[in-house]
Amino acid sequence: MARFHVLDAKGLWQTGMWGFAELWSYLPGYRWLAGVLRALHILPVLDRFYTLFARWRLRQRCTEGVCSASEKRQQRNHLSSR
Repeated sequence: MARFHVLDAKGLWQTGMWGFAELWSYLPGYRWLAGVLRALHILPVLDRFYTLFARWRLRQRCTEGVCSASEKRQQRNHLSSR
């Protein structure tokens, strides 16, 4: 929950926006976006915004060391386990 992680083809961990760019570079509908972000060299700026968002998201979902999924997701999982 604290940060997005992706293991790239070279076996290196990419995190944050670099992780998203790595993932997107393998998805046909998003390949162009990964290329544009890398070509414009704006991943460091976007990563700062992502870091702020990830911290906010973590605070919203995690308290006292326990992270919860959304209520809808919990209900869906409960129904599917029957």
